[in-house]
Amino acid sequence: TTEIQGVATFNGKLLALSTPNGIEIYRCEHGERSSQPTNTLPTGGNIRTLAFSPDGEHLIAGGDDKQIRIWDTHQWHEKIVLSEHDSHVNALSVSGDGKRIVSCAGDGTVHVWDAEVLLKGSHLHRKLKIVVNRLFSISLVEPKGAVSKETEAAPVRGTGRISLR
Repeated sequence: TTEIQGVATFNGKLLALSTPNGIEIYRCEHGERSSQPTNTLPTGGNIRTLAFSPDGEHLIAGGDDKQIRIWDTHQWHEKIVLSEHDSHVNALSVSGDGKRIVSCAGDGTVHVWDAEVLLKGSHLHRKLKIVVNRLFSISLVEPKGAVSKETEAAPVRGTGRISLR
């Protein structure tokens, strides 16, 4: 058996598993995954968390190397490496519209990234840094019926809410 740290799926068609060998990518059909990975992506260390962008165009990963890596899912090449965290990346999430990526690390920092700017190749992306205490996972919630483009990042464990406007 292989130790799996992170799991992400896109539309039931792609499955990403972080293992000691890297990130294994599987194609899925009729609810079954292929027996062998179609790709294995090298990583800079143990990957703890994975997420696909809502359109399936990108796979985002974070882990023990304190970096966030973003891969293009068509060619499976590493497109972006973000090195802003000072501790291992515990969790990350992508907003439903794909405009924001939120990451949290073991030292209590939360970064909110402007994904649109990042994915266009600009190094001048907007980023918000927040320090919290003992945040282990995070998700982005878009309130129903909201008139504004407000997105909230709410910790699954712990207390507090991050509101982005």
